[in-house]
Formats: sequence, C-alpha cells, structure tokens
Amino acid sequence: MNIDIEFWLLLLVLITGICWVIDRQKFEPVRKKDLEAAKAQKPNLSKDEEEQLLNSGGAIQVLRSLFPVFLLVVVIRSFLFEPFTIPSSSMEPTLYPGDFVFVNKFHYGIRLPGVKTKVIDINDPKKGDVIVFRYPIDQKTNYIKRVVGVPGDHVRYDGNKNLYINDKLVDVQEWSLNAATRTKEGIEQLPTGEKTTHAHQIRVDLSRPATTAGFQAPLDVVVPENQYLVFGDNRDHSSDSRYWGFVDDKLIVGKAQGIWMHLNGWVPSFSRNGWIQ
Repeated sequence: MNIDIEFWLLLLVLITGICWVIDRQKFEPVRKKDLEAAKAQKPNLSKDEEEQLLNSGGAIQVLRSLFPVFLLVVVIRSFLFEPFTIPSSSMEPTLYPGDFVFVNKFHYGIRLPGVKTKVIDINDPKKGDVIVFRYPIDQKTNYIKRVVGVPGDHVRYDGNKNLYINDKLVDVQEWSLNAATRTKEGIEQLPTGEKTTHAHQIRVDLSRPATTAGFQAPLDVVVPENQYLVFGDNRDHSSDSRYWGFVDDKLIVGKAQGIWMHLNGWVPSFSRNGWIQ
C-alpha cells in the first residue's frame, strides 16, 4: 500500500492552521481576560497558576501548538530535502536495499507542494545524475534511477549491452568478474561534455540476455524535449526506460545526493555513508 505522506502532511497543516487562527482570534483573548480577572482577585498568583489559566484551551490549543511543527516539516520536505529508502537491487553496486538516501528537492527547481508545479527553474538534470521521480505508470510510487539521456540525445542500447550516446560508444573501464554470481562490474564513463565524463559503477549479469520480457534490443531513441532516459546501474535487473519509456520533467522529485544510513534488518549502520557518484 502506497501512503501519500505529502497529502496527509498538508492536511495536518491545514487542520492545525485553522485551529491556530480560531484559538488566536477567539479563545486566547478569553484566557487572557480570565487571567487578568484571577490576578485582580489574587494579586500574588503563582507562575504555575498563570500557566494553567493560559494553557486551559484544551484540544484546540494542543492542535494549534502543532501547527508550526507540521509547517516546518512540509517546508523542509517540499523545498529542501527528503529522505528515501532504497527498496530493490536495481541501482547496485551504487545503492543497495536498505540504504537511506537524502534527496535534494530544490536542485532542479522549486515546486509547489501538492500540485507539483515548478515555479522556479534552477538546474536541468544532467547525464550521470541519480534522480528520484514518480513512476510514469503509477505516479504514487517513487523510483530512483540514473539519467543516461537528456533532451536531444540519440541513445542506443544494443543486444551486446553496449550503450551509445550520439553515435559514440560509452566507455566502460576496469571490468571485474565475479565468477560465483556470473556478473561483472565496471566504471562507466557517461559523456557530459566535449571532454568531460561522469564516472560511476555498473553491473552486468552474464547469465541474462539483453533482450528480456518487455524489452526488445536494440533500444534506439532520440530523447524528446522535457523528457529524460533513465537506466538502473544494475543493468540486467532494473525496470527502467528500456521497458516503460521516458521520464517527464514534471515527474522529477529531486536529485539523490548522499547515503546517510543503511539498515540491515533492524540494525542501523553508517559504514556506507557518503556522496552518491
């Protein structure tokens, strides 16, 4: 079951905000008058008695006190950073199940909470960025993948698991073989400019063909405007753009920038903490 946390937080902000207004305008003045009347009858009123009179607003005052807390949480999650948990192996060997990552929500621009409309544009996703986005097939589910194609790129992924960007083979260096799992890992050099690349690890499963159920190699596309092509680093165990197409800019949640904790069962570990390559 997918829980829309943002919706419930916005609802809590609305409810507690209404309570804040009602209590401030209607009930708080009454409490202050009661306090002044009590002081007139008993000039040496203790601090505890004063506090008791000022905090006698009941449930509505309690809800009012929660308003700034929920508002702060919404502001941080909507405009600054949001934590996410890695649920699958699709981004190995970069990210593993149980990794907790923090996602920069303002790196690509400021979006209004709830409606997701971008009101301030800051940066565009670049090849090599690891992004969190709403799954195009089910937008209540968040996915995390790496950008391999930006608008205008001609991208081809062939039956030998070679990646070409703008008709140039993407170089993979330092291949290492794991005979036990029949996988190999290497450092992929995604081109980001004329002479610059983004280096990151990928994994290939030698026991699986490039063509699998749902994907017929080769993939040969030109990335449309405001769309992005994304792959998992664990190339043969990832549901990504090869299977369901491009990611629209409006679906992007933010840029995954670092690992802040790993959970192995119920045991937290910080050995994997660091920036995401």
